[in-house]
Amino acid sequence: MVAEIRCAGRQSGVALRFPPQSKSAPLRTGLTDSFPARVSHTAHVLAVALLALPLLVHADSLTTLDGKSLAGKISVESGAFVVTAAAASVQRVPLAEVRAVKFDRAAVSSRPATWQAQGIGPVLVEGSFVQSNGVFLVASAGSSAQVDDGHFFVRQPVGESAQLTAFVPPQHYTRLTHDKFKAAGLALHARADGGGAAYWLYSEGGKSGVTRWRNADGKERSKHFTMPSEGGWLRLERCAQQVTALMSEDGARWRQVGNELLALGDEAHLGLLALGQKKSHPVTVAFSRVELLHEGAPPTPLPQLRLRDGGVLAGKFLGTDGSVVRWHALGRDWNVSLVNVSRLLLEPRAEAQFHRLRPERPGALLASGDFVDGELIAGEPGRVTISSVLFGIRSFSAEGAVLAVHLRDAAEAGTEFEISFTDGSRLLASQLELRAEGVAGRERSAGEFLLRAADVSELRRLPVAP
Repeated sequence: MVAEIRCAGRQSGVALRFPPQSKSAPLRTGLTDSFPARVSHTAHVLAVALLALPLLVHADSLTTLDGKSLAGKISVESGAFVVTAAAASVQRVPLAEVRAVKFDRAAVSSRPATWQAQGIGPVLVEGSFVQSNGVFLVASAGSSAQVDDGHFFVRQPVGESAQLTAFVPPQHYTRLTHDKFKAAGLALHARADGGGAAYWLYSEGGKSGVTRWRNADGKERSKHFTMPSEGGWLRLERCAQQVTALMSEDGARWRQVGNELLALGDEAHLGLLALGQKKSHPVTVAFSRVELLHEGAPPTPLPQLRLRDGGVLAGKFLGTDGSVVRWHALGRDWNVSLVNVSRLLLEPRAEAQFHRLRPERPGALLASGDFVDGELIAGEPGRVTISSVLFGIRSFSAEGAVLAVHLRDAAEAGTEFEISFTDGSRLLASQLELRAEGVAGRERSAGEFLLRAADVSELRRLPVAP
């Protein structure tokens, strides 16, 4: 039996495995109990302690309502936070006793580097890919029986902490077409040419999903899991030498389907894989919502949906039907009533221009510098449509053409908790609940939510208004 300490979420770290020691047995070091041995043992313990110091510099922290401060690794379980201190002491703190919690999350950002692609193994027909707005069209012919025998790989180099997420579509084909894939999903390779250790997470079409991995010695293993018949979300996370595979039906609630330790170097290669059924006929797979997060790069600000109560959803504008704004953030889609929206900041890096937005003047601030007065109305997906008394109905692309849309000023209302997230989102919540699967609650403007605890950077209880 082996005890395992695993770095969680997006934090960097090393997966360590220790054989368990009996609590009553002495620590076995291979040294005799002579004076030189005791001195050597003491020096050994001191050296280990000194080496551990950098690991303790960064820690999560928690303060209680009665003024106590706790530090260490903090996890979430049903109804409480669990604080594991450096001395391995564990303390359970119910949510009702918590004033604030701050997580030491490693900085991550969407990685803007150029994607590269190549065939791995004996693929007879060279594949190809195109990408636009988070959608990757990846074409690949077939090879041999297994995905590790050959596939087309669209990749980026990553360091010791990285996460790749994508929606993998269901099979769509007829007897008259060859649009049937043998495998479509995600892959992590120790080497760009596909050699060495590797991990694959993919759909075989229908309801069949597979995790498959290869150790440095070349031995391979695999497990099957159930995929949604209408397609599903797949995610691969690398934390040093630990690889975790997850699957979701909706992009919000994730289920772990694999977790292995592999011999990976400081740099590995993470990306999308596709493999067709026919060796001479490529099949095209449309991966959507592709997002690669990587530690170390300066964070890129995301577009923001500013809520009327002061909350913020950082993510992507999907569209509006005239009554709600559809927005993707924190791994899920939100439908926020227009009456609960303050602003859409579609290009946060143009913040210097936002002073031109006036409280009494709804409308769209364009990248050209023009301002179109009017009301946000229903429009095509991905487009901002304004009904203007002066200009009539005008429609603009939400990506590049519009900097911001102002509807009304924010009016922060009293609530119990403020939750900040690693992507820049901020929710003002009441009826907060800690569950094993994440943090649940209700946001006054955005409605009910259940979100991953690994995405939370800080949670604090707000003072009660007099």
